[in-house]
Amino acid sequence: MKAGTALESVLAGFRKDEMIAFVENNPEVYSEIIDLSLSDKPALAWRAAWLLCVYMQPNDTHIVPYIDAMLKSITSKKDGHKREFLKILLKMKLNEEQELQLFDICLEIWQQAYTQPSVRSTAIKTMLKIIERQPLLLNELKPLLQEHYLQTLSHGVRCSVKRMMSNAKISME
Repeated sequence: MKAGTALESVLAGFRKDEMIAFVENNPEVYSEIIDLSLSDKPALAWRAAWLLCVYMQPNDTHIVPYIDAMLKSITSKKDGHKREFLKILLKMKLNEEQELQLFDICLEIWQQAYTQPSVRSTAIKTMLKIIERQPLLLNELKPLLQEHYLQTLSHGVRCSVKRMMSNAKISME
């Protein structure tokens, strides 16, 4: 059986333990997972992104050549896939241009009130990480921290976002 077919079969089953074991037993499929995460096969691509996020190391050298492709494609993905790409990119050291591009993407996601709360929360978390290195970007985020941006979030996610802001010493007023 071809490795790509085996990988796709394992991903289609979406059994976490089987997916992780498959990658551990077949490390040569790592680049295929990255390629599949960027593909136009929505269900498999999302699962590949999830597996990649679970399996990757911080600042994983295998992912570095794909950062620009992830940034370029993230806005066209469904919510769960966006969240996984944000989580992957959170673990990577980006150059300044990539950080600014990611910040803009996260601003766009944050402003979309009916995007899944977990995606919006991950977008805020990502922006706060970028602001640590580029504090002037806080001026772009502050106007978007008004209460009406929080109204569509669940109570738990709203509290989490407020806690992130408080920890970052950012007023939401």
